[in-house]
Amino acid sequence: MSNKSMVRYPRDSFDRFGDDLCRLLLRYLPTDDRFRYECVSKQWQTFIYETVVSFKIQPIYRTIKWQILKKIIKKCPNITHIQSSRRQNLNSLMNKNICNVFTKYNHHLTNIDIYVEIGLSMKLIYKLLSKFAKQLTSLSIKSLNDTAYANVHLRQQFLYNNLSFKRLSTFKFVYHESDTDWYLLFADKCGQQIQSMDVQIMGMDDQSLSQLFIGLSKMPKLVELCLRRLSISFDIPNVNQLDNWLAIIGAYFPQVFSLYIGNSCGRNHLLTKSHRFPQLTHLSIGGHLKLDDGFFNNIDNNYPKLRYFAANCVTITNKSTFESLSQLKYLKNKIFLLLLCIQCLTQTSQQHNRFKRWDYRELTHQPKPLTDNKIKFLASKRFEDRDMFESILDSILLPRSPGTDGHKSVQKFIIKMIKSLGWSLEEDKFTSSTPLGRRTFNNIMATIEPNHCKRIILSCHYDSKLNREKTFIGAIDSAVPCAMILHLGLILDKYLKKANNETTVQMVFFDGEEAMVQWSNEDSLYGSRHLANKWNHKQYPKSMTNMCQNSSLGQTSELDRIELMVLLDLIGAANPKFYSYFPNTKPLFNRLMEIEKKLNDLNLMEISNSGRKRTSYFNSRHPFSYIEDDHVPFLKLNVPVLHMIPTPFPSVWHRESDNRENLNFSTINNLMKIFRIFIAEYLHLNIDN
Repeated sequence: MSNKSMVRYPRDSFDRFGDDLCRLLLRYLPTDDRFRYECVSKQWQTFIYETVVSFKIQPIYRTIKWQILKKIIKKCPNITHIQSSRRQNLNSLMNKNICNVFTKYNHHLTNIDIYVEIGLSMKLIYKLLSKFAKQLTSLSIKSLNDTAYANVHLRQQFLYNNLSFKRLSTFKFVYHESDTDWYLLFADKCGQQIQSMDVQIMGMDDQSLSQLFIGLSKMPKLVELCLRRLSISFDIPNVNQLDNWLAIIGAYFPQVFSLYIGNSCGRNHLLTKSHRFPQLTHLSIGGHLKLDDGFFNNIDNNYPKLRYFAANCVTITNKSTFESLSQLKYLKNKIFLLLLCIQCLTQTSQQHNRFKRWDYRELTHQPKPLTDNKIKFLASKRFEDRDMFESILDSILLPRSPGTDGHKSVQKFIIKMIKSLGWSLEEDKFTSSTPLGRRTFNNIMATIEPNHCKRIILSCHYDSKLNREKTFIGAIDSAVPCAMILHLGLILDKYLKKANNETTVQMVFFDGEEAMVQWSNEDSLYGSRHLANKWNHKQYPKSMTNMCQNSSLGQTSELDRIELMVLLDLIGAANPKFYSYFPNTKPLFNRLMEIEKKLNDLNLMEISNSGRKRTSYFNSRHPFSYIEDDHVPFLKLNVPVLHMIPTPFPSVWHRESDNRENLNFSTINNLMKIFRIFIAEYLHLNIDN
């Protein structure tokens, strides 16, 4: 294969379009299929290697000549994740070669998850880690023979070689009683940034286990904790140490939302009580454990936010278990639990329900449909005020990547508009590491009634993509959505301030949505990731607890005040197609469809294409796509989302042609009518015409 760099075509050329399409198609194919189709063209070969980001060590590699495998790895410059599994016991020579080639040719590795053999040199492991330590976000190195061998290497590296893991947030390891020294050193150095720990505990005494929890207590951001093979002695009469350890975890880590406790000691240990975990949403218990009535007593108060519960090889002693579990307000897998409890009464369960990564909060708020006269009133020219809208839009249509003068200008304009409305203004300024160095970002929030219990969020991002020439305007991405939200606030201001409703409106303008260099988990969504995490750890205002909060739910975060998040993006081109991406907000999406239909029936929509008589922006079909946007950090934390982004993306997306000249103002005006009516119905506004 040729090592020459591929031809770069102009942005607006048909060849460039073909390149982008090929790259998009390849991302949907498994890695082996990508290589199967590399014969299509040399151009496609380049795209294949560019799109490979994960390298999984397979047993089949034993039969492949090392030179071929080495050539493939060298040609894949963007690999970020290397992984092997326990059953993939490669020979030591292959392991050495893989370590050597990644150390020599790869520059982007952020995730290492491998098993090693006795024959693998400590120097090779150290050489690999020393190159990537500063950029690793996830590290798991374990021994194939269930000894602490791999940890011996890590212990020596931490104590004698002083590796610095500046970005590490996920750490998986085997913990042995001989590992306390390096482990406590690791906790001191990296504890402030660790968010997820997976610990496989070998047989040890209570003192060593105490050291484990001392180290964990130095990790304030820890939200995911997995303890496997929890071998605990029970020498003290009448004391259940497993209960004690759970109590310690609950006291030290009230912020944990995911907990797995697994025991393989060979005898059934009794869990006699549940413990207070105010933020826990996922609980899994496995191994030789027995749950009695005491564990399920008061479970609704101890686990107020629990949504998923899994029990693998667990004995449940009472038929009333399901009645106790049914008291959990947010529990989603109740049908599974009923079947599981029936199984556990006769034998230990043979199934393990894995945690679901995402969850959906059920919505209870129902929009109140408006009469035809009120719909006509909201769709009238009195509410359009196109001059005002275009004036707002023109103030945002600037190159505005973070740190530029245009970015500062748009930021000041949004703040000025919010102050003119008299809404409560809040700024969320922070700095973050980017591929281009440290950058300062600023999320902007405006709330009409900050003391209301619940809120509907209207959101978008106000930064624009950074291109080489620094000239990218980003009209649809996302100047128009920002102008639409500000215009909605201005037009509906007096009705919103008169609303007699416990739900208020909050406008959120995210910063740093666009990638600085290339889209990745770390290089994108800077503002939304920061704000979601901040609100998730900010407790519900104490002054509002008695008025708004159900006392049975325990502590609640600021994030729980969000009733619905509406995110607008890539809006402004003609004939967009919107879809419902999430089941729990499908009824609200259906209401948008009904509003559009009503406006068409009343002949209130502008038709720019003479061949059409009606618009059809909102579609009932389920999209076969997944879109990463500012809603993702909130969706992971169970916030209901309406994602208003057209699929497929408009043709001007991320092109210089994404400017004012290519906007379709008839479509923008039609969508403004739909959103105005939707907000009025959702908040039950008293629209008096």
